[in-house]
Amino acid sequence: MSAVWSFPESSSLGGRDYDNASPQPFSLTRFPSNPDRLGVSPSLLGEPSRLTDTPPAGQEERLLLHYRSFVQRHLVQIRRENPDVSTGDSGFGPDLFEQEASTFPPLRYALMALSSLSLAHNEGSRNVLALQYYQKALSPLQNNLRSEQDLASNGAFLTHFILLLYEIAAAEPLWATHLSHLDRITQVRRNVYGREPFPAIVWWVCIIDTHALLCGIGRGTFISNLIRTGHVPTSADLIQAPGLVEPSSRVPDEAPMMPSTLDFHRAVTLLAAQLGLLASSLRDAASMRRSLGQITVAQASHPQWRQQVQELQESLRQAWRTQVPAALTAGYRDGILPARVHGIYEHTYLLYRACLIYSHTSMWSSQRTDTNSGYVEEVSQCASEIIDVVSETVRRRQFEHGFVVFPLFLAGIATSSAADKMLAHELMRAMEQESVGNNKRATRKLLEAVYEAQNARQMVVGHSLDVDWIQVMTDSKLHVINFGL
Repeated sequence: MSAVWSFPESSSLGGRDYDNASPQPFSLTRFPSNPDRLGVSPSLLGEPSRLTDTPPAGQEERLLLHYRSFVQRHLVQIRRENPDVSTGDSGFGPDLFEQEASTFPPLRYALMALSSLSLAHNEGSRNVLALQYYQKALSPLQNNLRSEQDLASNGAFLTHFILLLYEIAAAEPLWATHLSHLDRITQVRRNVYGREPFPAIVWWVCIIDTHALLCGIGRGTFISNLIRTGHVPTSADLIQAPGLVEPSSRVPDEAPMMPSTLDFHRAVTLLAAQLGLLASSLRDAASMRRSLGQITVAQASHPQWRQQVQELQESLRQAWRTQVPAALTAGYRDGILPARVHGIYEHTYLLYRACLIYSHTSMWSSQRTDTNSGYVEEVSQCASEIIDVVSETVRRRQFEHGFVVFPLFLAGIATSSAADKMLAHELMRAMEQESVGNNKRATRKLLEAVYEAQNARQMVVGHSLDVDWIQVMTDSKLHVINFGL
């Protein structure tokens, strides 16, 4: 039986309260689908913006400093150990976005928009300047692309990526537009270049798309297309190529263990995507049958659905048993792995346990009431392990480790322990102490909404197994990708 949980009056772990800080909405015109109708190439690089608002003197220097000192580490989340800050070494290596922005103004404006959003959020002020920079970044992309070569440019690709992160950080719904553009641009870039110059960026978009899929607000089109065409970046691509972090081939202490770590990470992430795709399919089938009044037909399908889920669960367990070298597990346990190897392993460790919880609880709306109680022990164990890891993350003040947020959210909603629910909520609030935008806050608000729905059902029927967190998200209009920005 689920425990009734109540919100504490204050959090012993909590930091600043961002409840009153929210972004201002604005509209975005979609790209035309025909590249021949897209604007003129030279103005991508040189046309002055039509906006008359000019940032105050020194504003861009302040924004760039904030990007380098704060935003970048929250985007990358994992860096090399012991960077020499006195020499300007951030621990991430040369910043790809700054390099490309030096010759592509829309990307520079996008970076300024993201940095402005972060400053406005942290200072509790309105993000007017962020919106101005956003429009300055977006306008050339909407109006001044004439050819596939323009569309395939590194600048256009990276600008849309940064604007995607902006929308996720702002907890606004327009992220889907940029994800759709990135899907098309990625396909065009393969046609133009033969292979993707920045596979690490493509991989990060895959992770974002997978999170959107698992949150029930995406269709997984980006990663599905890559899987279908065989263009998912390989572990070797991620080791050698430039991206969000310095290539591992240039960091000698990582070389022995990074290939196996990335193999494991890639395998679990692709299984997470398959899990999300299956859940989307099952939820669509259940919704259609309910709308047609075919409740008994839907219930008759549950054994087949459970079999499909069990096969994916076994694939996850098999990946854990066979793709994780004993030395990697021992090194993580003993705290002796290089920092980035440790971080990627921990990211995957949490994602694996989140996937097991998800597979038992979130594949269709009535899953837990349609399934026997044999799953309870595994869910409880995974939730406890996730909370333990995030507790250590908070203790170390590693608030940039946004990859812990979605697993922590699932642990909180799935555990039947009132104490663990309270701890998950306090840890979530603690992670808000450092945020690029409203994404962490929105995830915490969703967690609270689910807790309230669970409490209400507990009072009425004595359990909360029939509370569907994705439906709660829809009803609460909290459509958020739990990505931890």
